[in-house]
Amino acid sequence: MAQISYIYLSLAILLLVCVSSLFHARDYLYEYGISSSGAGGSNEMPKSARQQKEAQNDLVVRQKEIVPLVRQSNIVPLFDWEIKSMVSRECRPPKWIPRTCCIGTLSAGGDLGFNQRLCNNTSIYHDAHNYTVDYLQNHAHVNSQQQQQPCDVCRIVELLLQHNLTLSFQGDSMTRQTFSGLECDLHRRGYRVETIAKRWADRASDTQWRIGITDTVELSVQLPLSANYSWNQTARIVYYAMYRPAFDNLEVKRIIDNSDIVVFDHGLHWCPIVVGEFRRDTTTLLRAYVDSNLTMVAWRQTSSQHFPTVGGHWIPGAKWTCGKMDQNDTLGYHWLDMVNASKVVGLPIVNAMDADFQEQPRSTNELVFLPYREYTAPLHYMHAEDCSHYCSTPYIWLPIWRSLRFGMDRAVPKKSS
Repeated sequence: MAQISYIYLSLAILLLVCVSSLFHARDYLYEYGISSSGAGGSNEMPKSARQQKEAQNDLVVRQKEIVPLVRQSNIVPLFDWEIKSMVSRECRPPKWIPRTCCIGTLSAGGDLGFNQRLCNNTSIYHDAHNYTVDYLQNHAHVNSQQQQQPCDVCRIVELLLQHNLTLSFQGDSMTRQTFSGLECDLHRRGYRVETIAKRWADRASDTQWRIGITDTVELSVQLPLSANYSWNQTARIVYYAMYRPAFDNLEVKRIIDNSDIVVFDHGLHWCPIVVGEFRRDTTTLLRAYVDSNLTMVAWRQTSSQHFPTVGGHWIPGAKWTCGKMDQNDTLGYHWLDMVNASKVVGLPIVNAMDADFQEQPRSTNELVFLPYREYTAPLHYMHAEDCSHYCSTPYIWLPIWRSLRFGMDRAVPKKSS
């Protein structure tokens, strides 16, 4: 009899542990704004009154701490929790900010993660900060409007809200890390950000792993509570995980139909020995954007790799020993093939960082070039486990926001007028 009682007691304790774990898991999903949905669709549950009140209180606290920095500067100093993640490798951000915003987060296989053993050299982040400051000073704002609004990320969100636009990022794990950099920069500046991650519901089970959309991450962005604007809209920013586009472009066209601005890059998934495939597949991809109704389509240039090979590109058998690359190879083979493909399909490239870019007449069919390889070329010291992905810091994404902002400054008002 005593043995039976002991068994019942053990089962009761086990049940309590399971229920407690479920509640903790639910609270984790709520805390980070992530849906628990799978391929079948959304299973989101409403927050309780207590959770809503706590979230509101958190917002009030962070508005007081962060809002004065939102529009005043393009480079926001690191917060205490970021410094700790960099110096002592403790990833403990405020609970409204995801752990993937800690300094040194890495991307691999499309997933983001923080590892205490990796990216633990504090000096590399100081070097990246100083290098980025110099880079941005050499690529300064070019007109009075841009001088009045020095914060590039703020201007991007401002244009999305003003004109009710959706910004989409389409690409591989480096694009995922770029997207996360944008999410984290918005959090740092006091924006209200809700994040929902989902598996792609229409993905066939037999699809090759790097072909087509695998999952999506959607940000709903609102201005800080104390922002002096009358807008109450929500900006929509979406990431579509896609190593290589499918050959029929059907998914790409779905992205186009649900977007106003598309930023893409897939270049890391064609190494130099299959450059012919890259040229062919890129030409196919660009055809989808011809005569589309997009406000802007942009290519975020493929970032530099630092393998011990010509141009730093990965090739089969390359050693994972990162080092300096040839500084004369700042364009890489992707650039030449992208230019040729754009000419073939009738989608000429315009460089968002050209001095006369804002004055150039906008064409219905054009591909806006967002340079990135030249900026990342000297950053061989920012790698950890491989020579493709970078130890994340808020600074290494700022050049992308600069060129993207320039592109939107030129495209959005003209398309909307």
